Amino acid sequence: MASIEAAIEARALAFAGLTALIGTTPVRLYPPLVYQGADLPYVLYTVITDPTYHVMGADKDSQARVQFDVFASSWAIARQVRDQLLACFDRLTGVFGGTTIDRAICENRGLQLEPDDASQLPRLLVEFQMTYRLP
Repeated sequence: MASIEAAIEARALAFAGLTALIGTTPVRLYPPLVYQGADLPYVLYTVITDPTYHVMGADKDSQARVQFDVFASSWAIARQVRDQLLACFDRLTGVFGGTTIDRAICENRGLQLEPDDASQLPRLLVEFQMTYRLP
């Protein structure tokens, strides 16, 4: 089924620079929750907002704000994953997972957060604004 989540996952799986770091079997790109003890590095992604624009009574584009949280064993590896997320999604257009992405713009290039309280892992936050259309 086409969705912004399907587009994110399809694009990430097809981007060799990113999968070289977060794997393919399984890919370590998770919707908001990850199981305890997951292999590193990994990326959590969350659709923060997803409003649909209505024009003359018809649905138009949606514009999702998507947050990627990068967790790694070191800041250097976290920055490598962040760089691949930027290469994968910034200024992206095309059809992925049945969803048309008209534009994806990075709005936060990697806020370095304090290590996660529970795991003490380095954590970077990257945010994108993604305008998309469903079929």
